[in-house]
Amino acid sequence: MNSVPTSIEGAHNLPKEPILMIPNRVNLQVLRELEQALGSLDKAEWLVVGNRPAEDICTYMRSQKYRPIAWALNNAPDANLTCIENAFAKGKHVVVLPARPAQPPAHESDLPARFLHHLLDSYPHKVLPIYAGMYNPSRPSVYTSQEPYDKLMLSILPPLAPGGDLAAELQATWLTTGARQAAQLLPEPGGWCSSTLPQALLQSLLAAPKAVIIDGVDDSRMTYAQLLSLAASLASELRRIVGQKRIGILLPPGKYAIIANVACLLGNIRPVNLDYHCDSDASFHRMRALAGFDRIITYRHFKLNKKNFPWPPKRDILYIDDALAANKISPFSGFGLSGLLNFINRKIVLSRVRKWIYAASASPEAEALSTFTTAADGTALRGSRLSHRAILAGAASYSSRFASQKGENVLSILPFYHRAGLFSGLIYPLLFRQNIITYPVENIERFCELISTYRPSRTLFTPTIARKILESADKESLSSLKYFHIIGETARQEPTPRAAADHSLYLCTLYQPEMCAQPIACNTAPEAGARYAHTSYSHNSAGLILPGVSIRISDIEYTENTLPPSEPGLLWVKTPSLFSGYLSPNGDTSGPDLNSWVCTGNVAYIRQDGLLCLCGPLSRFVKIDNHLVSLDDTESKVIEIMKLNEQPLPPRVAVVSVTDPNTGVCHIALATTLFKPDDLLILKYGFRNMHSNDYEVPSIIEPVASIPTLADGTTDYARCTRHVQYSHFKSRA
Repeated sequence: MNSVPTSIEGAHNLPKEPILMIPNRVNLQVLRELEQALGSLDKAEWLVVGNRPAEDICTYMRSQKYRPIAWALNNAPDANLTCIENAFAKGKHVVVLPARPAQPPAHESDLPARFLHHLLDSYPHKVLPIYAGMYNPSRPSVYTSQEPYDKLMLSILPPLAPGGDLAAELQATWLTTGARQAAQLLPEPGGWCSSTLPQALLQSLLAAPKAVIIDGVDDSRMTYAQLLSLAASLASELRRIVGQKRIGILLPPGKYAIIANVACLLGNIRPVNLDYHCDSDASFHRMRALAGFDRIITYRHFKLNKKNFPWPPKRDILYIDDALAANKISPFSGFGLSGLLNFINRKIVLSRVRKWIYAASASPEAEALSTFTTAADGTALRGSRLSHRAILAGAASYSSRFASQKGENVLSILPFYHRAGLFSGLIYPLLFRQNIITYPVENIERFCELISTYRPSRTLFTPTIARKILESADKESLSSLKYFHIIGETARQEPTPRAAADHSLYLCTLYQPEMCAQPIACNTAPEAGARYAHTSYSHNSAGLILPGVSIRISDIEYTENTLPPSEPGLLWVKTPSLFSGYLSPNGDTSGPDLNSWVCTGNVAYIRQDGLLCLCGPLSRFVKIDNHLVSLDDTESKVIEIMKLNEQPLPPRVAVVSVTDPNTGVCHIALATTLFKPDDLLILKYGFRNMHSNDYEVPSIIEPVASIPTLADGTTDYARCTRHVQYSHFKSRA
């Protein structure tokens, strides 16, 4: 192994008295750095965990005439503890030496979670965490957990006190340290995230001119070379009429949507992909007011098919098909960049594009694009600004966990106004130089046909579409899918996981908070033939935390109080891919500090196997008698006790939390169309028969004429809460 640049921090944390040191991973370079920090190998006992260490480590230790001792998982904890304390008695540190187990790419540790719990659950002494971060700053897959890598960052961290869930605390410490190292590394000059998104896109388009984009409507093809020539042509027109402002894009997934977004980015114009299913004047005008755009891009045939959309005046509409026709360049004419450069001086064409991209005003912290999301209650529309660095940091995190090969096929069917669809179906495939197969409408039969014909290796679906595809497709037609990504709260519910198992597929469910440019956790399908020593997949969890993301669990009431990661509480994240702020008619608001924790609004915890488990939104939890109670769980128990069948809609019960305005005491309330306040005793005995606690039982039953619902038919808990709060306490005032 060739030595690479290494930075070491925290050497002052090495105590003089013996201590147990636990590195997240050890290769020969890490071993020699630790040896130098300790003085020599003889200053410590080295515990080998799992299989035989890497051969170069074994060779080096033999050359030093040093024999490490093995850790036996089948031994009683006391027997292993005796080995550690015997080393302490000799005045030696004890350093865990992880072997190289099979693991998901860019995992934060080589140590299986079962070993950490076996070692630390009853360990009575302090532990010294050590984090070895391995990085390739100039490549898309910035994070790595094995050789080769270009930079090693070694952090010797403050000791952790015994007690509590020490194994979970150690894992959280590693995550935090990895995110901190990434935040230091990513902005460095020459790094993947020190450039802007247009610069990275231009480099990819030029490096893979023969990669193709296939429009599933007619199976027509457009190469990256053609895409660049078309986007450059359209960018000239956009810069003339728009300048460097925002512009709305009202297009379904397809060739025109890709050209429009790339043209905006190359021209330093900020695209805003709009929801073309919107049929409300108020919603469209709010989006326009928030984003502050004057014009939108669409094409004529699409406008004819969307007669109910609240279209702006004709003067504010730019038809992309007309603009491209005026330049006499067709997306599929074959006269792309390769032909253009045979007749026009290459330097003139590329210098113009580079002049736009490398404009002095563009910086990695500047806004690259904006997206819209809807609040959890379905009412408030919010626009988020995403910087170049946030998007590229998200790409680095995603591609480090899900290895991307140049020339792979990706199926892109989610609309680009859906943030996950924009990144997974457009931005990331272009950055990673992959072929894109795209289709603009929800047609399950056509989706299955495209998968069978073009054999994509990855795709992203909503749970509803995924369920329909799994029901319709035969096993062979989906066999090419290596990553079957699903994003959405219902992704982990049956029957989707069961249907996926029938197709021998892993559901790579993604969890993406509103404030992040990319998912922060995902389930990971093992590589073909690999058996991971680490648990990497469970449809009952959000999956493993992605590299570069740090999490914190706090009390839901006193958020300054940090809880052990294994205890359910409010989830906070820290990552370089945070958004830059919200769009506002009165001037855009600033976003969170990249060095601060940001609340996701979800309750979660880390399981013993290291997977992130989501419990639900904060609004569906309440503290009663200092106990955290899930309102969804309580509602499910009410339905079971009363033998209610909640199908078909509308619902007949809704459990919410309300606060007594006089005493400030929080209560669990049941809004219902069926029961009376006298039925509380029936519920209480029913909960006892289910071995539930008394604090989970609703203390208020509020009869209502109907349970309010949202547009998708689900319960509108916000309106329920307001109604119960007013009607129950107002009547008793």
